Amino acid sequence: MASVTLPVPEDALDLAATLTSGQVFRWRREGDCWVGVVGQAVWRVRFARGALTVESVGAPVTAADVARFFRLEVDLAALRAALRRLAPPLDDALDRFPGLRVVRQPAADALVSFAIASANHVGRIARSLDRLATTYGTPVGELDGTRFWALPSWERLAAADPRALWRDADLGYRGRVLHQLGAVLAARPAAWLEGLAALPYREARAELMALPGIGPKIADCVLLYGLGFDEAVPVDSHIWATARALFGEAIPTTSLTERTYLRVADLYRTAFPANPGWAQHYLFHRRRQTPPAARRRAA
Repeated sequence: MASVTLPVPEDALDLAATLTSGQVFRWRREGDCWVGVVGQAVWRVRFARGALTVESVGAPVTAADVARFFRLEVDLAALRAALRRLAPPLDDALDRFPGLRVVRQPAADALVSFAIASANHVGRIARSLDRLATTYGTPVGELDGTRFWALPSWERLAAADPRALWRDADLGYRGRVLHQLGAVLAARPAAWLEGLAALPYREARAELMALPGIGPKIADCVLLYGLGFDEAVPVDSHIWATARALFGEAIPTTSLTERTYLRVADLYRTAFPANPGWAQHYLFHRRRQTPPAARRRAA
């Protein structure tokens, strides 16, 4: 088992908020730790008294891996200060979730996860990903008597029967999408997906949206949570509702068309220029954590 410990200010990371805020799905709390699969490894993460410790089974973890996953290059105190007093709902989110960080998971994990996330709730996404991994993925190791599997390779998805993906992982039509993605990406260089991080945002987004079954929201989720594009603003029903409250008449329609999606994302980028992707995520998590009956008052 490999292990890494990094110093992190106590107010600069909230593991619970970060790992349950709808950007990653294969994590669970075990006592004072969180356990999850990252790429080809299972991590056990503990954060206490300013020390972030990650133990890994499978691919050995490095300090660079941990810093990249938790985006430790981002000065959270400075980011929060830059986002203050731009909108009351955002101030409230910053107060409620002071250690919430946007992660940068492996891009392939992000693409598979969000490709099956459409019209799904977090619990079902997590279950489908676990079933997909145990049925079609590769074992990465055992931790405390529990075995863990990585998500399947593009080659394995390309070889799978879409109907079996539907049945085995409860994917519905998304089984066909994963099969098609596997076929396309298996034919490309192994580093193609991660290599999109070197492109300008709009070029990388266009490349993702050229893949089968990938619309604007999935593309922006992969860009923000898997490739480190902080200008990406995924617009789902929560961000759409918050946008209508924040921007009012600047949004010309009451339905979220593709054209309106682009308009809403641009409004977020204008309103929160310091870091629109993180601002979006704070607002997204705030709305998810607000009871439905209170949402009309809260945003």
